[in-house]
Amino acid sequence: MSKLSLQQFCVNKKIAFIIGSLGTLAAAYSIYLLTRERNKPDEYFVTLNWKGGSSQRRILILGLKGAGKTRLLQCFQKSSYPGNILPVPDPSIGFNIHSVGICGVDYHFWEGNETSGQCAHHLGITGSVDMFVWVVDSSKPSLFAESRAAMHEFLNECDTIQSLESKDCMSQVGSPLVIVASKQDIEGSVSATDLLLAMNVENIQKKHKVYTVGTQLPDAGKRKGLWRLYELVAYAEQKRYTPSKTTPELDDID
Repeated sequence: MSKLSLQQFCVNKKIAFIIGSLGTLAAAYSIYLLTRERNKPDEYFVTLNWKGGSSQRRILILGLKGAGKTRLLQCFQKSSYPGNILPVPDPSIGFNIHSVGICGVDYHFWEGNETSGQCAHHLGITGSVDMFVWVVDSSKPSLFAESRAAMHEFLNECDTIQSLESKDCMSQVGSPLVIVASKQDIEGSVSATDLLLAMNVENIQKKHKVYTVGTQLPDAGKRKGLWRLYELVAYAEQKRYTPSKTTPELDDID
């Protein structure tokens, strides 16, 4: 190799090294930004584009009385940023519908204390729901067993109804499930990871992809978990999927 060629080779190697290093730094910075935004309280949530569009998704939010379902829906609106004091939620009667447009998608949230799959089926909900959200008060471990039993019964009823009404064997596989560990800001609350273990989802995840997220939604001030929940509602695999993982995806907020 000539002296000139050798110099050119060294220059090219140096340029490639610099470009590679810049690419690595850019990738690391992108990951840092994503992590930073996901860890922000919900003042970042308000910067979303609060307009709907041509597509829509239906989300079914259930759980025991007082679990925090209505408060969750109060926060799924542009005016929920810190500084605004959220009103004390009224008890849910039957199923309530909350619709909101976010980033070109119309979201329709069905929320209620009625945890019967038959009841949801009669309202025409179960056949078209894109995601189940089960809310559990993480500050009351004494109610975990009751909530777990209700959740398992509800999903079993929904799966049975769907399998009976469809000749498609894929109907055995249902929409994804998000278990929300609410009231993480209360002293003595159980982490989202420990709550997931208490809910015993081993059999459920054979038919439903399972996620979990912790939320802190006080009347006023900083709130956490909304951004991650929005990510799941907006981007988690919708409807049917092929079970491949044996461990649910965790997003624990302590």
